[in-house]
Amino acid sequence: MYAGHGVYMNRTYYQKVYGKSATMNAYLVTLKHAASKRVNAFSARFNHHEAAVQTVQSQETKQTITNILSNLNNLILVLVLSASLLSLVVLYTLTNINVSERVRELSTLKVLGFYPNEVLMYIYRETNILTGVGILTGVGVGYAFHAYIMALLPPANAMVAPGLTWLNVGISVVLTIVFSLIIMVMMNHKIQSVDMLEALKSVD
Repeated sequence: MYAGHGVYMNRTYYQKVYGKSATMNAYLVTLKHAASKRVNAFSARFNHHEAAVQTVQSQETKQTITNILSNLNNLILVLVLSASLLSLVVLYTLTNINVSERVRELSTLKVLGFYPNEVLMYIYRETNILTGVGILTGVGVGYAFHAYIMALLPPANAMVAPGLTWLNVGISVVLTIVFSLIIMVMMNHKIQSVDMLEALKSVD
């Protein structure tokens, strides 16, 4: 069970496992018509008995836990947006520094007759390699971090699905690639507009 962590067994199996007769401490009741009104009415009638200690409705427990986990959606959205902006800033900063420090190299390549795409790939090849390494590392670390969060976050009386799907991994990979492409488009103008003569005349 994902909620309550209850264990249900019949008398025969209980005696087989524990080697003694079972003492009933709860009843599992399944209604033929499980509408909310019928369930609430049955619970109210059952609680009026002196022997009744508590009535736990499975749907109510499920709804409570669902509400708790649903409230985390806003927090998850903030984390995703923050991580996305961070990756965008880091990629832009690294690429910008790389271009700024290698203006003379880029100018030399242009003077030697390299095509614009070849000059772009001179910078972007490194960015692509770093992006690929970041994706592979991020998927591994993210999987471990997700497992830790899923073990720590849910309440004690509930369990959430601990695994990740390929869709989760795919979205992360696609977002990273999209951000890398955005940076490439942004830096394309700066690389193409490098003043070759000024760059080559400058003294380091």
